[in-house]
Formats: sequence, structure tokens, C-alpha cells
Amino acid sequence: MRLPFAAAVLATTLAAPAAHALTLYDNFSATSLSSFRWNASEATDDDGVIVDSRRALDSGHMRLEAKSYGGTIVNAGAGLARFGMRLARSADVTALQATLTARTATTPACAGNSTFPSQVDLRLGGGFFNADRRTLPGDSLLNDVQAWIGLTRNANDATLTVSAHVVQCLNDACTISNTLGTATLGNTSLDIPIGMSVTWDKAGHQFAFTSGLVAGTAFVPYTVSDVQPAHDAAKTI
Repeated sequence: MRLPFAAAVLATTLAAPAAHALTLYDNFSATSLSSFRWNASEATDDDGVIVDSRRALDSGHMRLEAKSYGGTIVNAGAGLARFGMRLARSADVTALQATLTARTATTPACAGNSTFPSQVDLRLGGGFFNADRRTLPGDSLLNDVQAWIGLTRNANDATLTVSAHVVQCLNDACTISNTLGTATLGNTSLDIPIGMSVTWDKAGHQFAFTSGLVAGTAFVPYTVSDVQPAHDAAKTI
């Protein structure tokens, strides 16, 4: 069984593709989210379901809330549910920076399934390139390389951790992936705003991650090909 719930308050900036010079993307000062800047994003696998969700602007912040379950028929495997907002025009974006605040993060455990503990994530990132030179038909994410930074809590550990991940998708929906590298950038608690960023350094064949909880930059190198553009280059919160 999986029952994560999370709420976020955040402000976001994004970067131009060349020198990673950050420019303000949205200060959330409007009365509603702009369809010119944002598209709603939701996805589940066969065992995941979103039962409640909310997107809204609140006092100069974007608030995201979602509640989802995994399958309850058998105590095996893991259900997946994704909920958030996609930057409407982000194919050329190579860097993202945001302030994320986790207001609530609840992950009840499933006693019969210790292999896959319930987990909730509040993250920033997306697809940056594809590691295979072949052109795939349709909407397949196979071999897309994604990079993410965000807050994570699982049912076995009450700690709220800032972690970064670089993964290569191994199937069309990217529900299975190969981890190319990770980094941990501090622990925190609920209701604490955390500034964080992810930057693709193509020339250096690496991703750079920062967190307001630790000094310096965490670099995650990769050795796969980065010549092809991602099949889905959307950047998401």
C-alpha cells in the first residue's frame, strides 16, 4: 500500500541554454496560473492512482497538493503517481532554480511490503538529453536522461532529505530506470524554505546541483552519449 501526500510552496526561475544565466520565470504575483508559462502534469502506472489534488497561487507562491495510493490487492511491487506543473516552453532550458517548501509529507508504511517502502518526493528537474542515437517513434522516453533535485521522505525514515538523482529511462514510460549518479545535499524539516538548483553542464558531461543546506556544488558525472535531444525535454515541478 502506498499513501503519499505533499504540499509545496515555491518560486521558480529558469536559465537560458548557453551560459546558464538565470532569468526570472514566474514570481506568482498573478491571481491564477498562466497557461502561457505552465501546463498541468499528471501520470500514474497501473498500480498508482491520484485521488485528490490541488494547484493554486497563494500570496506570491505556487501551492501544489496531491494524495495518491498504490495498489492494495497484493503486498508486492510499487505503485507510481506523479503530479505537478510543467514549464510550458522548456525544451532548451539547461538550468533550473527554485525555493521549495514541504508543508506536509505523509508516507504510511505497508507492513507486508518491506521491499518498496512508501515514498513521497517534491522535486525539480526533467529530461535533458537522450543517450541513444536511434530515433524512436511516438512518445517513448526510452534512454532519455533525466536529472532531479528535491525533497524526499520514505516510510522507513522520518528524515526529509534533499537529494539529487540522474537516471536513464529503461522503458517507454520511464517507470523503470538506471541510476547514473546521486548526491545528498542535506537534511531538513517541514515548513523550511530550501533554495536548490540543477544545471546540465554538457561540455563537462555532468550535472551540477546546489542546495541552501550545504556549501558548494555537488557534481554528478555521466559517461553515456549526450548528443541526441531528449524525447521529452519538459522541465517539471
